[in-house]
Formats: sequence, C-alpha cells, structure tokens
Amino acid sequence: MTRKEQETLFEKCRTYRRFLQKPLPEGLLSYLVGIAHKRSCGRNGQVLSFYAAVSSKALAALLPHLHWAAALPKEIGTPQKEEEPVALIFLVRPKDASPISLIDAGIAVDSMAYCAMCEGVGSAILAALDRAAIQGILGLERIRRSFFVLPLAIQPTRAPWSLYRKAEPLIIMWMKKGIILFPKRTCPMS
Repeated sequence: MTRKEQETLFEKCRTYRRFLQKPLPEGLLSYLVGIAHKRSCGRNGQVLSFYAAVSSKALAALLPHLHWAAALPKEIGTPQKEEEPVALIFLVRPKDASPISLIDAGIAVDSMAYCAMCEGVGSAILAALDRAAIQGILGLERIRRSFFVLPLAIQPTRAPWSLYRKAEPLIIMWMKKGIILFPKRTCPMS
C-alpha cells in the first residue's frame, strides 16, 4: 500500500455521530474483536475483554449511558433515535491493570475503528460513559471496568473529502442529509 493510499484511508476513518439503520456485514463484530486481539500490546499481555451489544433490547438499555460530543448541544452531538448505532463493542479492563493497558485499549479501539471503516462501517470512539450503569447492565464484576465503547453502523453517504480540506479548523459544517463535520486542527511538522 502506498503512502497516498494509507493517507486516504486514514482520512476516511472519521468519527460518525449519525448512522444508517442497516444490518452490519455478517461476522463483522467477531472479525473486529479478533483484529483487536492480534494488534501489538504492552508486554504481549493484553488484558482487555470485549462485550458486544446488538439486540434492540440491549441497545435500548445501553445507549442512554453513552455521552456523545459533550462540547456540543445534545441535538447536534447526539444521534437521534433513527440515527443511532446498530451495534456497540465495549472494551473492558481489570481495575487494577497496569497503565500499559490504557495504551493497549487505545490501540485496540483504533484498530477496530479503522477495520470497520474499511468495511464501510462508521464508528465513534467514546470514553465518556456512565460506567456504573454500564457495568450493571453488562453484569461486569466489580474488578472490571468498561473503558471505551465503539458504536458501529453503516456510515451515511458523505461529501467528497476535498470539501473537508477547505474547511477552517473547528468550524461546524452542515453537509447534505444532516451530516456534520468537525475538521481537525492541522499541526505543522517540526
């Protein structure tokens, strides 16, 4: 893969807050968790566990405990009922795990988001969670703690990437079909 191809793929791997209500490709969740387990990790001792939620009952119980884009008004930053993800993958680690497991969690969730994007599935990496409520719903032992969640669903059609590059950093752009883009700041290389 060329550098340009890699750059293009990473440019497409953005945070999605609006999703289409279509089923995910067969076997995708197992594939993503398998990828996360195969990625590099500190001391080759990944201590993460993964919990997936896909049933409408589980999603209805869990979605209210996710906090989307806290810096935005709820009507902009939080998906509406017909725009919610169709699956969630929670990353869980022992409470007493080494700080290295935090790096492992970041690597794992980023790997899953990237591979999901390659399958046409949008995601958002969320760390602002009502952990106590989620632990109760998932039935986690007290010694385990949910750390990240990766909401997933088919990503909506987006405007061409060339339009995004012209956007000023941190300006909210309204795109067709209510898709919102929050451009990232560019950091000059030193």
